[in-house]
Formats: sequence, C-alpha cells, structure tokens
Amino acid sequence: TKTRPVPLDEVDAQALPNRIPPSVQGFWPRIIARALKIGMAPILAFAPRRRAVEKLALQLARMLPEEEPLILTTEQKQLAGDTLAKLLRARIAFHHSGLSYRQRAGLIEPLAKAGQLRVVVATMGLSSGINFSMRTVLVTDREYRAGDHHHRVRPDELLQMYGRAGRRGIDKKGYIIVAQGKPRLSESRPLDLKRTNQVDWPSLIAVMDAAIQGQKDPVKSAQSVASCLFSEQRVPLGFTGFAPLSKNNVAENQLQEHTQKITEFQTPDNHWERLRTPSPQRLNKALIYHQGKWTPALKFSGTLSAIKAGTLCRLREDNDFRFGREVPIARFGNSPREGELVLTRWAMRSLHLAYKEKEIKHIQPHKNQWSLDTIEKHFIPLLPIFTYGGAFHSWREQANILYARVDYARAEALAQVDSSKRILIAAPQRIIHHKVQLPYEQNGPSRTQKTRTPADAWYLLGLIDEKAHPTRRGIIFSFFNQGEGLAIAAALEEPAYAIEDIVHDMANLRAGHRFSEFETASSRLGNICRAAYGNVHFEGYLRHGVPLNYGDGAAEVLANPAAFQKKIILGQELLPGDIERARLEWRSLLNHLTHAPNLEWDRWIDLKSIAREVLETMPSPYLLENLPPLTPAQSTRHKSFLRFD
Repeated sequence: TKTRPVPLDEVDAQALPNRIPPSVQGFWPRIIARALKIGMAPILAFAPRRRAVEKLALQLARMLPEEEPLILTTEQKQLAGDTLAKLLRARIAFHHSGLSYRQRAGLIEPLAKAGQLRVVVATMGLSSGINFSMRTVLVTDREYRAGDHHHRVRPDELLQMYGRAGRRGIDKKGYIIVAQGKPRLSESRPLDLKRTNQVDWPSLIAVMDAAIQGQKDPVKSAQSVASCLFSEQRVPLGFTGFAPLSKNNVAENQLQEHTQKITEFQTPDNHWERLRTPSPQRLNKALIYHQGKWTPALKFSGTLSAIKAGTLCRLREDNDFRFGREVPIARFGNSPREGELVLTRWAMRSLHLAYKEKEIKHIQPHKNQWSLDTIEKHFIPLLPIFTYGGAFHSWREQANILYARVDYARAEALAQVDSSKRILIAAPQRIIHHKVQLPYEQNGPSRTQKTRTPADAWYLLGLIDEKAHPTRRGIIFSFFNQGEGLAIAAALEEPAYAIEDIVHDMANLRAGHRFSEFETASSRLGNICRAAYGNVHFEGYLRHGVPLNYGDGAAEVLANPAAFQKKIILGQELLPGDIERARLEWRSLLNHLTHAPNLEWDRWIDLKSIAREVLETMPSPYLLENLPPLTPAQSTRHKSFLRFD
C-alpha cells in the first residue's frame, strides 16, 4: 500500500448523496447504493463472517436495480449453482473459504478482475490477494473468527484490506468508505517485523539427534545453533543444570485424572472393539445385528426396508435365498399407438429424475413405444441409479405388468470392519470412560517456574529423556512442523490403534473446527493426544492438549463425503470449500509423511507404507487449465453506474 502510485481517498459515508429509494433497507446496503450512484464501483466490502457475507450480498441483489445483467455460459452456471448464478446476473458476488476452489478462482475472481462485478462481499481471506484490487473498499467490522476464537482485526490486516482500493493503470484514485464507529484508514499501519524469542522445537531436536548419531554432545550442538539465531535477546534452552524430575517423583497432588470417552462396538464373538470410521462394504458379505442375533444382511428383510424403490421380494438360487426388491418397469400395450410396452409411472419418474440430476443423457424420456429389447439395452443398465445400487436379477410378469427383480449382492453400505475382517452393520455400541493419570495440571504443566524453558517442556512432553537425549517420540516430532508430530507419535505408541485408522484420522490434524458435528470415531486421535500430553498449552504446538488446527470429524467426511452430503448441504457451518481444503491439507500431510526419514520401528514403517497407498488412490487437485474461460463480452470492463428513477 505504501508504494501504490494512486492516492487513497477516505470518503465519509455521511457525505454520499442520500437520494436512495425506500426499497433499499439496511445501513450498509444504503451506503453501497449511494457509492454505486456516483460511480465508485466496483466495490469490495469486507464482512467478518460467512453468514454476514452471504446475507449482505443477497440483500444487495434483491434491493438494487438489475442493469445490464451479466450473461453466464452454461459451464459457468453449472459451476456457480443457483444462488451464486442469480447474484452474478446482478453483477454481485460473495467470496469466502466455503466456496470451492473452482468457484473462487474460476468464476468470481476472474470476473472481478475483469471489472464485470459491481460489488463483491468477502471475508478477510480476499485481503491477501496481491493481484486483486477494486476501486472502492469498505470494512464493516473490527472482529472476525478464526477457529474457536474471536479476534480483533490487527492494524496491519486492516491496512492490507484497504490496500485493495485502487487498480494500477485503471483507476486514478482508490476510495475507502468509512462510517461512524467503523474502521478507518487512520487506524491501519504496517506491522513491525521482528523475530520471535521462541525457538523452533523440531529443528533443535533434529540437531540433537544428528549430534548423537555423529557421537557429539547433543546439548552443546543445540546451544550452538540457538546462539546463532537472530533475536533481540538470547533464548535460554534450559540445559544449564538440567536435572529433570523423575516421573516416579512427581507429587501425587500434581497427578490429574483425565477421562477419555471411547465408543466401542460388539463383534459376533461378543468382544468389544473401538469404533472405527465406517466404510462402504458389499452387502453380500455383511452381517447385521437384529434382536440379539447376527444374520447375513441380505437374509434380513429390514436391511432393504429403507430403499424407496419397488417392494421387497425373495431371490432364490441353489436352494438358498436372499432378499431383493421388485420394481414395476412397464405394462403391455393395448393398442398400436402404445406399442409393445408402456413404461410405468415409477419408471418414467426415475428417468425424469435422472435427467434432472444430469446422470443420463442418451435417452429421451417417453412413455410409449418401448420393446423388451430396448428396455434391456437402455433401461436395465440404469437400474443401479434408480434403485440405489441394485442390479438386474430376473423378470417377473403379473397382471399385465412386467416387473424387474433387483439384486443387492454387490451394492454397498456403510459398515464397520472388525479385527477379523468381518463386515458388521448395526453393531451394538457402548461408551466407556477410560481414566488416565497425567502428571499435568488442567491449565498447564504441573512443574514450577522451570517449565518455561524449552528443555523442561521437552522433557514433560516426553521428547527428551533424563540425559537430554531425544526419545523416539521426540525424533518423530522433529520430522514435522508444529504439533502434528506429537499427535502422530502418541497414536503410534498405542498398540491397539490400527495403522489404517491412524492414516485416515490424520485428516483431523489440519481440519479446523467446522467438521465437529460429523464426528463418530476419529476423535480417538485427539483423545490419545490429550491422554499422552494432558490439557496443556504450548504456544505454536499444542492447545488444550491437541495440535493448533486439530478438528474432529474431517476423517469421517473425507472417507465418504456422499454419506454426509445431505447434512453438508443443509448445514451452515461446513461447506464444500472446507471439505476441499481439508482434503488438500490431508494430502499435503500424507505426502510429507511419505518423504519423512526412516526410523527403525515397524509401526512407523507401516504408517509410511499405508500413507503412500492412500496417496496413490486420492484424486489429483484441480488444475488451472480446467477452469472455464471468460467470454469476449466478459473480458471487457463494465461501467457500473447505478441510476434510480
């Protein structure tokens, strides 16, 4: 902002013309309408929360006249969705992290940079866009939410937001709109950069481990590196006179009891195992629990009772049976006009729904003039779509109606897999409370003033031993940034924690707070972390005993997003952009893990191997080439000047 050649004019909202129709209601909509009237578009409005962003954008689109609507291509409409497409037509958009990458980078941002939008309402994330500027900026609030905490906007963050005003080579001036009691340009200022006095724990522990491998003194090596760090004051590592308390000598009044809730499910052997993330499994291999007994899933009528297609029937093969569904496909025609077969209402409704959802394209949905060959060629392959995974089994004719019997042997359902690889549905569950004695207080380490040094903190967390040598936990911690290594090391130390589950639960480590309502079993990783370290706070590494960005529930959603799709659409907290970002962070963490150094420990080797296998099955992230291009009309700058009759 300091080097921008265009001046920044601060415009008081009270000085803007006030001849706005009564239909424009609300404080900010009226101010934005005034700014549009005198040619201050395009306008970038910053709001603190997603809901506030979307609400303001919808208010503006509803109240402001739609002049020269923006015409979107078919591909752009599909990408935007109904709500955003209607807003874009009015040359208004919202921008926040809940939108998908393709919506943000492929639609909203290119249109805004091309000067096609009158107003963009965004959260603070857009303030960091180096190549994203608009003529006018207003900031609606001083507070925003990050994780579970509310923060005030820092002066340098405010300066960064105001720095979006004015575009080099396009605008002669950039405007900032202010109002009484709202942020002003005078409150913003650059951030004075200085080095923190906190040392990087993983790097120093890695230096100590390398020193031991080279038969050198680990303490002297760490102190030598710390003395070379640029800082305003020397940071003592705490090794001088290092004499840590033995864990057997910790006073009883310092031991705190941590209760960990664990959900377990019952197996056919009447054993109890920890509840895992459910996964899609074949029904023909599954067992279901009903009235105290385990039964093959397809031999119990209730397994298919929730499927809203046709009626229940029995499929017999080789003196055995399993349940399926029977759906009415067609009736025999009564006249030459109707032809050989006429589709039933259910069949026609299924076809229309499939067209609406864009699942099929190659058949025109008509009712008459079907033959058995045509149905078998074109309709029967679509049965898995219409019957929720069922496959054609056989025909049955009754009362002039032709029925198709549907087999669900290869269909999939969410199920638990026990340690004996048995697939279990509706297994009995229980919650147990596992108590762990922790040598920490609930509000921080149980040690005295000495706990403020890194060496003492490392010992309390089990990263070094009494001789100040890095432990196996400490070595794993040194492979990662921040507190992720602490959680992974604690999980590997739990013998009953399956490696496959650790890999999938690692999706929680950088997920944040928005997935919590979908958590079923992946909280085990967080619980183990709290049990290992206590409810402690170490700046940059742990908060309440877990890594800083840890959030339960992401592993469940990423393992099977289709199972949570309805809840996600109806929810207000979790949005598609959050899922996209969590998958990208999980992918990054797994990639980091596969390239981490080797360690002579079977569980660590297995963890790297399974992480590599999971990485190979993950789809590639979106590429810039796949984004829809702007049309020639969209590439020409639009002059937004609002007129009221």
